[in-house]
Amino acid sequence: MSKIKIFLFLPECYGDTRIVTFFNIGRGFINHAEGIHKVAKAMKSQVRDYHKILIDLVDNDKKNVPSYFNDFVILKETQSLILRH
Repeated sequence: MSKIKIFLFLPECYGDTRIVTFFNIGRGFINHAEGIHKVAKAMKSQVRDYHKILIDLVDNDKKNVPSYFNDFVILKETQSLILRH
């Protein structure tokens, strides 16, 4: 029997949180982490929760990227968006 996967959204700022709530995502599935480093810390602390699929929303400010994000493979990169897996 496979476990149910839970999506958990980790937005960096209030604007990103607003985007997620616009799509009618319940507050129980949103973990607002103010700042890119807090998002990375939240991801690290929950990486072993295999029943969760973590989706983070952070600004694309390349000067301030936590080294933890380098562990992910870039799937697509545009001027305003980076998709990592």
